[in-house]
Amino acid sequence: MMKKLTTSLIACMLFCGYGFSEIAYEPNENKSISLKSGRVLGYAQYGDPNGSPVVYSYGGGGSSLLGRRVDSLAIEFGVRLIIPDRPGMGNSDYVDDRKLTEWPADVSELMDHLGIDTFAVVSESAGTPYALVLAHALPDRVSKAAVVSGVCPTDGDFDKRTLPRTLRMNLSLSKIAPLWFLKWNVKTTTKMVKNNPDKFMKLVTKNLSEPDQKLMLKPAEQEVLLLGFVEGGRQGPAGAALEARLYSRSWGFDLSEIMVPVSIHHGLLDKSTPVVMAEHLTDLMPTATLKLYSGEGHSTVMSYHGPKILKDLISEQRPGKD
Repeated sequence: MMKKLTTSLIACMLFCGYGFSEIAYEPNENKSISLKSGRVLGYAQYGDPNGSPVVYSYGGGGSSLLGRRVDSLAIEFGVRLIIPDRPGMGNSDYVDDRKLTEWPADVSELMDHLGIDTFAVVSESAGTPYALVLAHALPDRVSKAAVVSGVCPTDGDFDKRTLPRTLRMNLSLSKIAPLWFLKWNVKTTTKMVKNNPDKFMKLVTKNLSEPDQKLMLKPAEQEVLLLGFVEGGRQGPAGAALEARLYSRSWGFDLSEIMVPVSIHHGLLDKSTPVVMAEHLTDLMPTATLKLYSGEGHSTVMSYHGPKILKDLISEQRPGKD
């Protein structure tokens, strides 16, 4: 039972894997800046370096290297994709007891460093609260937001009984379990993946929707996901463990106060974050619009509909430079 719970919890964080011992970084990756606080913030950039700036929030437990999966799309549509590593992942220093509402200050410093004034934001899966807190806290800088296959807050009036039993169990565990247990969970999964990554992928993908299972048969897709999460665990399990805690508890800001246009994109076959989460998220924001995709699962929405999502995101965007 414990092995099954461990695997499903990490799978809920978007196919976490740690199958590589070394990463060959591209010139646009493995970047970092020193923040005013003295902490280091890591980041990567993809797409067109002279394009419209978009900050991308990856799924739970991942890292900036997940941007490789949309690099070609960003180039094609003139998008400068900027992906900061969240605390404890990639190059970013770990922050104990951090809050989601502290994230906008870090991103603001990064954008100032890059000479960017206004920008759009996009997120996938458990990266949702990180994109939306930017839209909430930085309305003068964020032009638009897009949420792809996103989670919703599960506190307040959200009825968790509408979720599948395994997902309810995972969210409850992430919310109430001590951090030492969540760290152990990540360590245990890491060991399993290193010893037998193929077996791990089979265990994870068997619970996904059929479209996601087909997508994960592609070697390139597997490689990028594994690389992204290897980088996420570079500093150990603390960052991923705290991630699970943060998005399963109160996000700490009022989504109804967001005035930035938000488009929500969700697959009707998504088993990782069921469509009821997208519907609830839409109801919470007065500026939100929901687009549902028949025949799509969790990761396939961005993989197959990313071009249109990115194109709409940067349309009529204000200039990004000061």
